[in-house]
Amino acid sequence: MCVYGVPLERKFKYQEDIHYVYTYSVNVSTNLGYHQTSPYHLGNDSALYIDATLSVHFSSPCEGTLKILNASISHDRSTYNVEFPDHAGYEFKTSLERFTLRFTFDDGIIHELCPDRREPVWTLNLKRGMLSMLQNSMRRFDVDHSVNEMDVYGACDTEYRLYEAKRTSLIVRKSKDLADCQNGPKYFSVVQSNPYRSPRKLHEQHGLFKSRSDCEITIDHNIYERVVCDEVRLLQPLSNGDKAGARTDSRMILQLIQETSETSFFQESEENEDNDNEEKDEDNFIQDASHTKRTTLLYDHAKTLKTMHGELRTSRDLLKSMCKFAANTDELQQRFSEMFTNFIHSARFLDYPLLSQLFSRADNICKIGKKHIVAALPYLNSNAAVNVMKDLIMKRYVNEATINDWIITFALFPQPDHDTIKALSQLLEFQHQIPHVQFILSYSTIIHTYCRNNYDCIDLEEVDVFLSHLQQKISRGCAPRLHPPLVTKETLEALKAIGNMGLETKSLRRDLKKCIDDIGGFLPMEVRVAAVDAHRRLPSCEETRDQFFLDYYRNTTLDTEIRIASYLQVMHCPDYNVIKTIKHTLKMEEVNQVGSFVWSYLMNLYNSASPTRVEIQSLLTNRDLDNKFNSDIRKFSRNYENSFFSKEYNIGANYQTNLIFSPKSYVPRSFTFNVTADLLGQSVNFFEITARMEGLEYYAENLFGPNGIYSNEKISNHLRNFLRYFRSASEKENYWDGVKRLPNVIDNNFDHPKISLGYKIFGNELKFTVLDGDKEVMSALANFNPWQKMKEFLAMQEILYERTGMFLDSSYVVPTGSGLPIRLDVAGSAACNLKISKILNDARLSDREFQLTANIAS
Repeated sequence: MCVYGVPLERKFKYQEDIHYVYTYSVNVSTNLGYHQTSPYHLGNDSALYIDATLSVHFSSPCEGTLKILNASISHDRSTYNVEFPDHAGYEFKTSLERFTLRFTFDDGIIHELCPDRREPVWTLNLKRGMLSMLQNSMRRFDVDHSVNEMDVYGACDTEYRLYEAKRTSLIVRKSKDLADCQNGPKYFSVVQSNPYRSPRKLHEQHGLFKSRSDCEITIDHNIYERVVCDEVRLLQPLSNGDKAGARTDSRMILQLIQETSETSFFQESEENEDNDNEEKDEDNFIQDASHTKRTTLLYDHAKTLKTMHGELRTSRDLLKSMCKFAANTDELQQRFSEMFTNFIHSARFLDYPLLSQLFSRADNICKIGKKHIVAALPYLNSNAAVNVMKDLIMKRYVNEATINDWIITFALFPQPDHDTIKALSQLLEFQHQIPHVQFILSYSTIIHTYCRNNYDCIDLEEVDVFLSHLQQKISRGCAPRLHPPLVTKETLEALKAIGNMGLETKSLRRDLKKCIDDIGGFLPMEVRVAAVDAHRRLPSCEETRDQFFLDYYRNTTLDTEIRIASYLQVMHCPDYNVIKTIKHTLKMEEVNQVGSFVWSYLMNLYNSASPTRVEIQSLLTNRDLDNKFNSDIRKFSRNYENSFFSKEYNIGANYQTNLIFSPKSYVPRSFTFNVTADLLGQSVNFFEITARMEGLEYYAENLFGPNGIYSNEKISNHLRNFLRYFRSASEKENYWDGVKRLPNVIDNNFDHPKISLGYKIFGNELKFTVLDGDKEVMSALANFNPWQKMKEFLAMQEILYERTGMFLDSSYVVPTGSGLPIRLDVAGSAACNLKISKILNDARLSDREFQLTANIAS
């Protein structure tokens, strides 16, 4: 493990044949009032105490092991029974003491940990806290040092200062401003975001917590003798300066009590571990490799949910309460939404068998028990819920609308793991029975979410099978021949799924390039552009940029859509040389469509207030962006952007629009619109709407031309007559009938009309639809007839709308120095019971009798 080498001069003098035994204690106090030292303190603290004995042994100068003994956890040390702990205390003790932890030691810096693969996440986080106290990044103990140090808090700016010397000991003070730490705190929500850090800010904002850690380290004979760390977390929105508020105070103490070469002290513990590890050779690290994994001191936010003993009963009781409050459908009880939220939080702890059991017996609890569980399942965010929803979909228990909602819900799953991927893989074979949904888009999104935290995810069997499935569709759909519309749509779905997933193989990249090049000339332009967009998350951005995308953009013989799409792909990973090349190409540009778009894009980029644009703005200057292109918005492609950002509050937002024309038509070929918000260091791309249109020239002339139904004169007449509509004589026809009388563009030898619509949520393509041909386009236009919709609405005698959902469910987890988390949860749910009934005597509402009954609880 000595990959960093052994320095000639080491500040630490730990010996290899010695076990260093420390006592370790953690005191955590949380209160919502005044500090303990304040005379106004009410004594309403919630306290937690952890005690243990640590053995630290160094098998070489750069490798150490940590062993835990005599671990205990309690809310009151005076009442804790060491010999007979309660169930929770016994489980805590056995779990924490079970595995020895190996770690690298680069003269005080701990780069890597090698835990057993079976070690629970929560115990490993506690050990990360212990080792973080042992870490020291100073070059010498007698020289002050500032460094960005990575430990359980995250990557934090750390100050080491020599405080004083006492006889053979040195006292060093170590301080961290925890508000500026990166890769530490984490939001968990269906809202997916990316972090940003703006160089414009003069100082970092403290966000939710005002936090600080201060340690006093006593070093004797180049060995840690005592470490005392005090940590304060003050929740700023609920605080009154430093005097009072919601705060958590932690004190961790590490005290050296023994240096021994005897191993009998640890014999019993090691024997227990040997039994678990099945004849494992502790001295052979290579043989150990299959049992261990590599990780760092960074806090692991992975889920560790398990079934709690009383949660099935609690969930059943809450279900009964929901049935009771919902029994009167005419009046929704105010507490129903509260019970619904509590049920969700309780049912999250149920495993798959117990949740399935609860659902199967729900109708025995009350008549609408299953209905309430079906409403709650999308919000549980557990693998058990995913499995139950998968079962109900495959059994066709729920209708198409619910299936569609659930498929979208899968894409927003905040913390998927391998079990989640495995459970949903079964729907891949079932998707042909639910053709109205686009499962592969959601499945590719959840794989992307999983792979963001698991870099070896491409090695999973389910991911490999899915990637091969998509590649087969792309290879077939991009073959040099004519393809039917169904194959083209499947190819587009596969390309969009690749864009969502962000995984690649060399053969897949070759297939994507074949799609873009379209050597035979058979592929629609939409497929070629989609093949370019499929690269948006691929890790080979710089490689493909230099190999062909930059050349595609500069090639004036290519179609303008391919050139603009290639330019946008290049801008996903620009550098100085790329920007220099783009500016030179822009000066020599001869195609107005491409030039006007690139110029407007760079100008908007240069003037943007978004903090995510700061780095690239340093590569641009205003004098490099002279406008020599026609910017008529009716004819030429453009990029539009508007943004604002508050440095004081670290909040901002922006929208961006791309309007792209083709020389082949005066009708815009594609349109995209997206909205992004920058909130407290996280950038959230809320949504993006895309539309692509081909062959609509004749429709445009008939709708907006001099004789069209939307000509200026006719629109004025409609506005004039709008308020007289209900007083005027009823007409058998309205202007929407003009849509139906449009000539058949196929019979008149006009281009084949085609419209593609889609949307992204949080950067993930979740839905798109294709209107291919005159009949589908005409049908879609007719469906937009508002008067027809109103007639259908008024034709119904009674309308009943019931909806229950959770509109807010977010968590903010902050790691403390001990490895314990501080967790803030925000939840909100709503229930709606809407009943509309009416009596209508004629179509002109002459006798208006209308009754609306609504109940909304939140």
